Amino acid sequence: EKVPTSDMTKGEEFKKELDTFLLKGVTHIMYDNVRNKIDSSVLAQALTTGRHSGRVLGGHTYFDVPVRCLIACTGNNVQVSDEIGRRVLRIRINTNYEHPELRKDFKIDKIDDWIEINGWSVVKASLVLVQNWIVKGCPKFTRRVLGSFNNWSEIIGGVLECAGIEGFLEDYELTREALVGDEFELWVRFFNLWMLQHPNRGCSIPELLDIGRSDPEIALYFCQGNDEHTRVIKFGHKIKSYLGRIVTMPDGRKLSIQKYRGSDGMKYTL
Repeated sequence: EKVPTSDMTKGEEFKKELDTFLLKGVTHIMYDNVRNKIDSSVLAQALTTGRHSGRVLGGHTYFDVPVRCLIACTGNNVQVSDEIGRRVLRIRINTNYEHPELRKDFKIDKIDDWIEINGWSVVKASLVLVQNWIVKGCPKFTRRVLGSFNNWSEIIGGVLECAGIEGFLEDYELTREALVGDEFELWVRFFNLWMLQHPNRGCSIPELLDIGRSDPEIALYFCQGNDEHTRVIKFGHKIKSYLGRIVTMPDGRKLSIQKYRGSDGMKYTL
């Protein structure tokens, strides 16, 4: 299924789209020309757990289906949230042309037509690579394994390594940094402010929101909402999404957010 110009964010419409495609059992979902930053806990959960659940539109029937399809998107300098960043791999096309739409020196001209005729040969070549890996005893790739995607990393990396194709996942950190953009840097800055202003005590979400507001760029990204209640709720979701995650600071310190219940409510500390 090809989805033109979809908003892959937290919106309900995106979830409805995903519900429809996965219930149909499609093998590929392509979100074309993505403009918004990809930030969806629904998508993150589907990619990690391999399952997706919800309610059938217009009824009260609930469903739970496996996620067996390839989910891809295209766009110019696509940005993703940190949550999505560790769940995706980037394929970057750089033509070195100022106006790539005017390029003519293609190795294969009209590639869509070529695939229609020669697609079988691409599939055959892929199967030969897999068969080569099987004949060699299915060795696992161990140099780099992505958490929550262990089997995928070991198998795909093993297939490529047996074929003499080097470089699998070697630039993962660089590509993730490019995808996530400034979000991680803003978390580091926020952690620095937190340590400076309240180094030895737990803080409530409203107190942490005040810390964020002390930096204009952090405030612009983290402290959004039409009223104070909405801002507290949204900022609380961001804090909770980072619970227990390790952040390495420029000076080498490793920090993470922890929570505990205080006498006057839930508190968060570094």
